[in-house]
Amino acid sequence: MPMFSAFVNVFHKLRKSEFVKDVFILGGGTAASQAVSVIAIPVLTRLYSPDDFGILAVYMSLVSTIAPMSSFYYVFSIVLPKENDAAANILLLCIVLVTCVSVFTLAVVVLFNKTIAAFLKTPRIAFWLYIVPFSLALGGWYQVFNYWCTRAKQFGSISIALFLQACTTVTIQVVVAVLYSPTLKGLIGGFVAGQFVAATLLGTRTIRQDGKFILDSASISKMKKEARCYRKYPIYDSWPSFCASFMHSLPVFFLTKYYGSEITGFYSLARRIFNMSSTLIARSISQVLFRDLAEKKVVKGEINRDVERAFRWLGIIAALLFLGMIGSSFLFGFVFGHAWTVAGKFLRILAPAFALMFMVSPMSIVLGVVNRQELSAAWQVGALIVTAATLRTSLYFGSAESMIYTLSINNVVLYLIYAYLILHACRCNVSGVFGIHEKSREE
Repeated sequence: MPMFSAFVNVFHKLRKSEFVKDVFILGGGTAASQAVSVIAIPVLTRLYSPDDFGILAVYMSLVSTIAPMSSFYYVFSIVLPKENDAAANILLLCIVLVTCVSVFTLAVVVLFNKTIAAFLKTPRIAFWLYIVPFSLALGGWYQVFNYWCTRAKQFGSISIALFLQACTTVTIQVVVAVLYSPTLKGLIGGFVAGQFVAATLLGTRTIRQDGKFILDSASISKMKKEARCYRKYPIYDSWPSFCASFMHSLPVFFLTKYYGSEITGFYSLARRIFNMSSTLIARSISQVLFRDLAEKKVVKGEINRDVERAFRWLGIIAALLFLGMIGSSFLFGFVFGHAWTVAGKFLRILAPAFALMFMVSPMSIVLGVVNRQELSAAWQVGALIVTAATLRTSLYFGSAESMIYTLSINNVVLYLIYAYLILHACRCNVSGVFGIHEKSREE
């Protein structure tokens, strides 16, 4: 049968593809870590209140908002140089930058701790603000070692780190709640401990295998040279990426300030379910795709067909993800406890935006490959401004649900624009995303 033969041919091509193998290796670790989280969430939602999860969401939003500035986005250039000594100097540059930004953040927290807590109308976050700089350093160092391992194609090490991070986080969160009391010490403490384990594991691996080479390659002049060579990353990516992270954190800050941390907890669970279902594939594809497209760009000069195919497959997966989110949202009360039914409703409202975000976000790395970071920068800055204005406008409707509806529409429009910019930068056609080019070539 022709259809069966075509399926067999595709299967053999996928089995021999190094790209697919790398995705499965990295995806395996991500899948295992997500499986741990999936199993733990119904337990955690019965141990901790929506208010506790809301405070955790605020803490994580603060960390994720500052994180893009920690290495000024130089971390992504670790995989780009042909020479390993150049990459080693970028790694050292990133470690210095992450450390400096973390220390600066600590100074800000010491000076404005009470002011930040009062602004968010969340006094419970005050103590935990002092831990934010430590989380920032751990996350930044982990990312640096992660991309060094990506360059070395050590995806197995990354997978193990992801799995152990999830296990550590969940274990501490459950144990503290059961043996002591379900407080923020368990939720936030577990999150930080997971960061520590992941950063330590990849850091130890890097030092053990490549530490001597990295130190021998260290040169302040070379660091300056590489910083100049990849200066587009801090100029076009770091600040705009800060804007993008801030944009995703804005709903948490708005909901907490105007509707309370309990509502934020509902939103955070809906967002967490999306992240768990999407990260399994999106993060792995994005990381491997970045290296794969960078190599093809050097060899072939054009990557438009590769980008179109990637968009096409991500679109198919996004459609399935959308259906999965809609179906699972009706089970929130049963799975997570009756107190969490509102979170299920939030997920239904946000599902179209989440599905589109899943499709487009992994492809954002393409703009770096084709050296068009300025397009990403313009979109990220504009998206922050538009989202802030949209959320502010939604306050006139006077309900958290209205804000969630407004946010969903806002994100659908923004990510459709982002998809167009990516396709335009790579000289792709929308018809190519639907496979029309490939059909015409076959005919």
